[in-house]
Amino acid sequence: MCITHLAQGSRISLKEQFQLAEMHHSEELMIQVCSSIEDAYELDDVVPKDLNSFCNATKNIVLRRSFELLGIRKPPSPPQSKEPLQVFEDIMNEFLDQADIQNRHGMILDDQATLLRNHIISEEILDRELPHVKPTIQQDLRTHELMEKLRNTHSPAERIAVFAQIQITKFKNMYTTLFEMGDTPEDLRERMSFFLEELYRIILRNTRDHSKPHPSVRGEQLVDQMYREIMQIVDARPNEAHPSNNGFEPIWATKINEEYAELLPWREEVTQNTSDHISETFRGVSEEAQFHGLTRFVQIARESFFLGWMRREEDNWNQNQAEQEVQE
Repeated sequence: MCITHLAQGSRISLKEQFQLAEMHHSEELMIQVCSSIEDAYELDDVVPKDLNSFCNATKNIVLRRSFELLGIRKPPSPPQSKEPLQVFEDIMNEFLDQADIQNRHGMILDDQATLLRNHIISEEILDRELPHVKPTIQQDLRTHELMEKLRNTHSPAERIAVFAQIQITKFKNMYTTLFEMGDTPEDLRERMSFFLEELYRIILRNTRDHSKPHPSVRGEQLVDQMYREIMQIVDARPNEAHPSNNGFEPIWATKINEEYAELLPWREEVTQNTSDHISETFRGVSEEAQFHGLTRFVQIARESFFLGWMRREEDNWNQNQAEQEVQE
């Protein structure tokens, strides 16, 4: 990705630009970002407190800018004016850089859609078929550890990676219960393998340091071994097969269209009045951000969740009524 001219006039914050420069090892962009920092307070806001994970080049640039802000060293002279062709290419490169950033944000949005889809489907399965697994999931030490980790995240990508691990732990408990019940046909194993691989790829896309062990990897059950084998396969062939670009929308938008289609079998019958009520009551996609696939996904996701929630509330009410009648 060409990012050398990203800092000039970019709409994203200096803090995000700093992270992008470090991620892509772009010394030129890092120099531009640090040069845009105007005082020590902004330096403290933009630059993370812990510099140990950064490369030496980044440390040197940050240190040099710190000296400049303290008046210990003079900043370098501004660059000379460029030729018209170079000025044009600078503007074009900035435009293309922004398109790449937009695509990255779109990929994050698609990952969030996948996690939301998984949450709805897994909760429906737990409610309809495996209600006795819920306490096991809640008591799993890996879940507790990951929930604590989730509270300490600072970016959408970090939260996505941790929540993907939480879902892996949930799916593992569900599969283990079915296995112990003797109900693990081959198609279920294939489906579980698909979910685990999909979630592991989400973790890889949204995790900066891949050397740290993940709590979701731990375990001695059959499904834990299955997951570790999937990790080895993915690590050996990290390039994921994407749907081909149709030329009309980015791949992440196409994938969001597919996400809402996967929710349809899990959505109960919904009347138009109920659908309208849900749309009018709860937050939807802002008018400026709307496109059909995204708007449809939000609608189907909300309907799937709330119809299931209303069914559970009705079942609980009926059960309470029955218990009261028995007591009377």
